Amino acid sequence: MSTTTRRGLTGRIETQALYGDPLTVIGASGGWLHVVAPLQSTHRDPRGYPGWVPRRQVTTHQPTQAASTATVTALTAWLRDAAGNRTVEISFGTRLPVLSIGTANVRIATPTGTMLRVARSKVVVRPGTAAVYKASRASVVAVAKRFVGLPYLWGGRSGLALDCSGLTGLVFGIHGVRLPRDADDQSHVGAAVSPAAARSGDLAFYGPATAPTHVALYVSASTLIQAPSAAHPVDFVSVSNMPKPVRVRRAL
Repeated sequence: MSTTTRRGLTGRIETQALYGDPLTVIGASGGWLHVVAPLQSTHRDPRGYPGWVPRRQVTTHQPTQAASTATVTALTAWLRDAAGNRTVEISFGTRLPVLSIGTANVRIATPTGTMLRVARSKVVVRPGTAAVYKASRASVVAVAKRFVGLPYLWGGRSGLALDCSGLTGLVFGIHGVRLPRDADDQSHVGAAVSPAAARSGDLAFYGPATAPTHVALYVSASTLIQAPSAAHPVDFVSVSNMPKPVRVRRAL
């Protein structure tokens, strides 16, 4: 996707649901379903983040029940059939039920109930809904650094492209800390911190004081990592080159 295309999508996408994420249907119109994403909290709707999706992109198949879950920890990974053919590219943070674990691959159940394989090196298997990584400032920063260079996409929250709050939401989510979807809601999570006392793993918010529109993650007291705009990829920025944040929050 070109920079021009990504710029053109700014303000036109609500959010992104990952492969296998649950959605609740609240309406329909032609080939589209009006849904809320219950895993993405927002002040806009207590049921979850609202938006529209094509009918062809969802299934009503009941999720497969399994004792363990495979979570993608690479930016992206391919699901393959029994012959080894690529079928679906899935993103960082995607969680799928585990059917069995082999030496090189993990057999998972897709949202439609079929069996596919994913490379064991691309996922981490945990019981049930357990967090992939222990929540610590060092781990949050280390995971965030994996996204450096990734394109910005308004509404994106995947290992293909993401926006500012998509980045922080994915990074904290894989540590078992579920942040709201957007920056303004994320700015109320955790404890307030003075900018002078900020440290790695803290969140810095920018824009209107009453409803921040941008969030970045402290890598250190002097450096942030952020997804800035459609013209720039995820990257580091010096705290001294940013305006003073309107809020700093400590979610860990």
